[in-house]
Amino acid sequence: MTLPTAGTSLHRYSAAPPSWSRWDRGLTGDVVDVLKYARVERERRYLVGSIPDGVVRVDDISDAYVEGTRLRLREVLSSDAAVRKLGHKIRLGSGPREIACTSLYLDDAEWSVLSPLPACHLHKRRHHIDRDGYSFCIDEYDDGALVAEFDDGDAAPAPLPAWLDVLADVTDDESWTGGQLAAKHDLMPSSLMPSPDGN
Repeated sequence: MTLPTAGTSLHRYSAAPPSWSRWDRGLTGDVVDVLKYARVERERRYLVGSIPDGVVRVDDISDAYVEGTRLRLREVLSSDAAVRKLGHKIRLGSGPREIACTSLYLDDAEWSVLSPLPACHLHKRRHHIDRDGYSFCIDEYDDGALVAEFDDGDAAPAPLPAWLDVLADVTDDESWTGGQLAAKHDLMPSSLMPSPDGN
């Protein structure tokens, strides 16, 4: 089987500045902890060949990676709700394996202001899996690629389930990060979603 390939060039969105430090200076010059309100994600990602049994929920996700920043706008549509949020992502190492994420939830007015910002866009369907003690998700992209994500948190990485059809480990592959995929595909129009009035 031939594996699909993602884009290889770094685009205008970046999850990390050239050099990173947990401590920075705020507008007043005081030293601040930039991770004070962040949630640290320690994710492993695997290209898989199929979606296994055990799907408990499917979300429709539209992302916009704002150009020249570490910001991402996200809309999540599920069967019973719609959530819109602004995320700020900082890498804690040299690669995408460990990310500090801070999120703000947005109302319609805030979304209308932020969604037209220049950005690279990406759409996917997220399949939430809960089976045999494993809880993880598989992102299904519009080109058919399937990427399983395991968030280990503070725990040691657990073995992968034997029933998962793993094709390749892409955890440290920059071309399979969301920002790079958005740069390659950019499937959505310049405004992420319609405004609340439908226009």
